[in-house]
Amino acid sequence: MVLKLDHTFAGKDLVLNTDQEYITSNSDTLTFSKFLYYLSNIKLRKTDGTIWEQPESYHLIDVSKAQNGICSVTLDSIPTGDYSEITFTVGVDSLRNVSGAQSGALDPVNGMFWSWKTGYIFLKAEGNYKNVKSGKFMYHIGGFNNSNSTNALQTKTLSFGVLPATVNPKANPQIHFDAKVENMFSGPGGNIQISATPTQMKTGEASINVSKNYIEMFDVDHIHN
Repeated sequence: MVLKLDHTFAGKDLVLNTDQEYITSNSDTLTFSKFLYYLSNIKLRKTDGTIWEQPESYHLIDVSKAQNGICSVTLDSIPTGDYSEITFTVGVDSLRNVSGAQSGALDPVNGMFWSWKTGYIFLKAEGNYKNVKSGKFMYHIGGFNNSNSTNALQTKTLSFGVLPATVNPKANPQIHFDAKVENMFSGPGGNIQISATPTQMKTGEASINVSKNYIEMFDVDHIHN
């Protein structure tokens, strides 16, 4: 199964390192230079109710590496069957946050790790903003800090709709997701005024509110069986 994530902002493709401007619900005008996040702990639910969990399920989604505007994640060795929904987390679970240097998507060389003690950045968004004032914004959400270790971890379950995604030797479905980045700045966590707070780092109430918003970016658009 291939997960295909199409990142947009208010109907426009999210494009990095250009003059393309995006306007939030709080009238901040943005351009983006970076947009990365971890998609982890992926689970698929069959129509019969059984669950398949992907082992070593850590994927770094980097919009700068999108192909034709799409970021893709391939899930291998899925048992044959009809699948009705997917569950995933944005971030890195607390166990892996305290496991030291790791490889692959969790390699610190990817720039998503603060230090040996504070752990991983769950989502990184950077760029420029303007409103009453202008400058650079830097949102690094996540990390590991004692009792707040998992507060910024957000999990989402999405239905595939009326028709299931069928996996068998002759069927390798593609699940197309909308990732609406504008939702990061307005939602269950409240309205985020970037011009008032251009920097968000590590855990804390403000960063947790951002995470409550960005988990609402995702929706299933359509499926190709």
